[in-house]
Amino acid sequence: MSADNEDGKDRDVPPLAGMAPTLDSVPVDLAAIRSRYPSVELGVTIDGKYRIEKEIGRGGMGSVYRAIQLSMNRPVAVKTLKQEMLSEDVPVKRFFREAKSASQLNHPNIVRVFDFGVDEALGVPYLVMELLEGRTLTQMVEEKPLDERHAARLMMQVTKALVDAHSQGMV
Repeated sequence: MSADNEDGKDRDVPPLAGMAPTLDSVPVDLAAIRSRYPSVELGVTIDGKYRIEKEIGRGGMGSVYRAIQLSMNRPVAVKTLKQEMLSEDVPVKRFFREAKSASQLNHPNIVRVFDFGVDEALGVPYLVMELLEGRTLTQMVEEKPLDERHAARLMMQVTKALVDAHSQGMV
């Protein structure tokens, strides 16, 4: 990891305890994942633990699903990578590095990460997070522009989350 000095130049920052210091040290068998990666379908159970119920979001790197954690009968969010992202090592290893980093954060303004791994039978890389339901910021702004006080309250929450992540060497 590196961070900027006051002069704007990179300096080495030691990795957090237990975290992979480089992408190459992330233990991921990419060949095994690529050889059997299916599309994630509704009703499938990931790693014997998370039953996929519905897709709730899709982005450049993958999809997010509403799922049920079977052992606790609780709703969770499961993020998976797009199959196209598996063609290169860097996106997959970054996915796992970010999952490991995020799982070490514990702050009221940061979504909690519960689990991550690869479903051995399916070869699906996944990340399990707490499921947050409600309106997105985009939805709120599309309904009505935020007044200054509301925007300031939201930015304060974001700032507190960033301060927490920074204090743990994540940002």
